[in-house]
Amino acid sequence: MRHLFRLHAAVFGQRILHLVTVDLLFRQQRTRWAHCQHPSLDFQRRTVKDLSSVFTSLHFRHRSRSKQRRGVAAVEFAVCVPILTLVVFGAIELGNGIYAKQAGTAAAYEAARIASATGGTELEARSRADAVLQSLQITGAVITISPPVDATLARGTMIQVSVSIPSEDNSGGLAMIMPGREIVSNVTMIKQ
Repeated sequence: MRHLFRLHAAVFGQRILHLVTVDLLFRQQRTRWAHCQHPSLDFQRRTVKDLSSVFTSLHFRHRSRSKQRRGVAAVEFAVCVPILTLVVFGAIELGNGIYAKQAGTAAAYEAARIASATGGTELEARSRADAVLQSLQITGAVITISPPVDATLARGTMIQVSVSIPSEDNSGGLAMIMPGREIVSNVTMIKQ
């Protein structure tokens, strides 16, 4: 029985510890005065009844607080889940956009490298850029090379290659966030 009271004292704090001490003292006095009638015994019996009612009321009060806490947790969950979902899917779509930008830059670099090399043609440059984009699973890209590269292009001329990747074709989420937008990558090299 003492362990039960110690448990309650640990759970409900200092005030309950005082009530438990009163109860234990009452039990010791009752065994000492069992053979006689003492005027304080009636008061102490009421104290024990009050003590049990305090434990009962604290128990129900604790249960109602935990139910209220569950309600607060449900509201916090309802508020946080949409925000967390937005952050997670936003991070995924940001990653898709960066991937598309890097793929466009890689394709533009490869096309510019071939176009600026000695004997390089615009057709070879376009086919190399298409191969890079296809290997990276990018669709619908438009490759622009200026000025047009042919055998008569003078050495030292700046060749600019631009790769435009539509966001709708390459990312589901970017199409909703940025409809009709294109991710553009530019690379400029000097003709050898």
